[in-house]
Amino acid sequence: MIYFLICLYAKFHGETNAFLYSKKGAEALTDNEHEWLVYERGCMFLAIACAPFYAVLAHFFFESWAHILVLYFVEIVCGVLSFSYYHNNNYYLMRDRIDNTTHGAKLQSPSTTAVMDFNYQERRKLHLFAVGFFCLALFNLLVRIIF
Repeated sequence: MIYFLICLYAKFHGETNAFLYSKKGAEALTDNEHEWLVYERGCMFLAIACAPFYAVLAHFFFESWAHILVLYFVEIVCGVLSFSYYHNNNYYLMRDRIDNTTHGAKLQSPSTTAVMDFNYQERRKLHLFAVGFFCLALFNLLVRIIF
C-alpha cells in the first residue's frame, strides 16, 4: 500500500514540478494548480498514516513483527526505486501538455540539475526491478498468511 502511495506521490510531484518550472505560472494550465498540490500532499500523508496498518497486520496475522517490518522496508525501497520513473515520465508528459510539444516520456532534459540523472531506459529498469521485488515480497507474505 505504501509503495502505491509513493508512486502516486511521485506522479503528482512530477506534474506539479512541470507547471512550477514551466515559467508560465498560473497560466501554465487551465486547471487549478492547488488541486495538484493537495493531491501530492494527500498521497504523502496517507503513506505516513498507513504505518499503523502494518502494526494491525502484524498483530492479527503474524507471530513476529519481523515479517511485517521486512514488507514495510521492501515497500519503501521499491517506492524509492520507482520514484524516478513516475516522477520524470509525468514531468515530461505534463511539460508536453503545457508547451504543446510531443517529446513524450522518453525525453532527457539537457538542462537538468539533478545529482543522479537517469535516462528513460535506466528509469524503466529500476521500476521493473522494484515491481518484481515488490511482487516477490508480497507473494512471500501471502504464503506466510495462508500457510
